[in-house]
Amino acid sequence: MNFIYRSLFLCGLISFTGLISIFSKPQSANAELKIKGNQMIAVPLIKTASATTITGYPLTNFTTIALPYGWQIHPITGKVFFHSGVDLVAPVGTQVKASAPGIVVFAKDQGSYGKLVIINHAGGLQTRYAQLETIQVNLGQTIQKDDIIGTVGATGQPTSRETHLHFEIRADEPLGWTAKDPKEYLK
Repeated sequence: MNFIYRSLFLCGLISFTGLISIFSKPQSANAELKIKGNQMIAVPLIKTASATTITGYPLTNFTTIALPYGWQIHPITGKVFFHSGVDLVAPVGTQVKASAPGIVVFAKDQGSYGKLVIINHAGGLQTRYAQLETIQVNLGQTIQKDDIIGTVGATGQPTSRETHLHFEIRADEPLGWTAKDPKEYLK
């Protein structure tokens, strides 16, 4: 009898281990697993948007860039650092607009970013609006392109001496939300 219990336990353990290995195997980035009947099948993913769908400008008027994306010398500390967005020069109180439709996933103070709004968009893209004076959206709110999300401020630890909007584009990649050069999206 003891032998039967051990055999059943081992069969169950092997089945469970096999099930775990199915879920832990890296899957194609172009497919997801679905259960059909008693089988698991790979279904191709259909992206609803591409990187080119974010083409809005976050301010009412085009402006100069105080600090571009990429490796920079910090204008205040003089140290080399990676600037994950662009600083768009604008006076405090200037309205900030959503660059594309999406859902607000963050809307509050966040350390060096100051008052920060993060919007997730279709196609695995995200926009970040930082150093805001005011936030005029709520967590979970659905946003349309050009909706007002806040106003330019000088909260947090700005990298530029001029008042500005710190604007970022990020893509959902295997290592997490990866910063992209916003100049390709600001149109």
